[in-house]
Amino acid sequence: MLGVDDFAFRKGQVYGTILVDLERRVPIDLLPDRSAGTLAAWLKAHPGVETLSRDRSTTYKSGMSAGAPKATQVADRFHLLKNLEEALEKTFKGKISALKEVEQSLCHNNSATTTQSHKTPTQRQRQEQKDRKRSQRLLNYEQAHALNKQGHQVKNIARHLGMSERTVYTYLSYATFPEWQPTVRRTPSRSQLDDYKPYLRAQWEQGQQVTKVLFESIQQQGYAGSYMSVTRYTRKLRQQQRELLSGLSDIGPAPGIGARENKPLSAQRAAWLVKRR
Repeated sequence: MLGVDDFAFRKGQVYGTILVDLERRVPIDLLPDRSAGTLAAWLKAHPGVETLSRDRSTTYKSGMSAGAPKATQVADRFHLLKNLEEALEKTFKGKISALKEVEQSLCHNNSATTTQSHKTPTQRQRQEQKDRKRSQRLLNYEQAHALNKQGHQVKNIARHLGMSERTVYTYLSYATFPEWQPTVRRTPSRSQLDDYKPYLRAQWEQGQQVTKVLFESIQQQGYAGSYMSVTRYTRKLRQQQRELLSGLSDIGPAPGIGARENKPLSAQRAAWLVKRR
């Protein structure tokens, strides 16, 4: 099974062809150009290819047909998704008025249900996120062991899986999948700022978000701690607000928080939303 695609020696100027063994998932040769003749000559010099994966390029199709006429030509998932996105975008560009109607309808419906939507991620959503992360770790663990049994070196396994060598060594040291263990955190010591945090949060939610003003305000109430402690706390409040706005970006702005405007439902964005699933 041979994957064939173009790559850039120098982007926008000089291109070649990369040949990948799809069973071993390793590149096996680089051709100096992306012409049909060069590919056909390589295939004739290396008989035995049964399946050829390519994009929709007629040049590669011609080279494959000439160099390996008995091989089956297929499209890989990357190019299928790329073609799907291009087709969706082309279709949506002819439906701009319909996209605007959808966008306006969503904005109208969401404005009526905003009060029910201003919540942090539910416990179910957090559990789903944990499950997805565990599935990915389990997949990496199984692939690391499988590649190790095939004789691959740790550094190559790490590069292939996109992990550090230390993580690969850790996975290989376990005979069974190591479940994630939460870090035991020590109870933080009480801060001088703790008594003033409810006041600071209330002021923040009312719109007073200037750290210096907040610091001077609690100083007048008896706060004797450092300015940096107040800065760290307001930074935390700002981050929490940013995360909340990010979580609500698909359902409209929350009142009183000054949420940023949503991106318009363009043809390109609509295509991306479909492909994201």
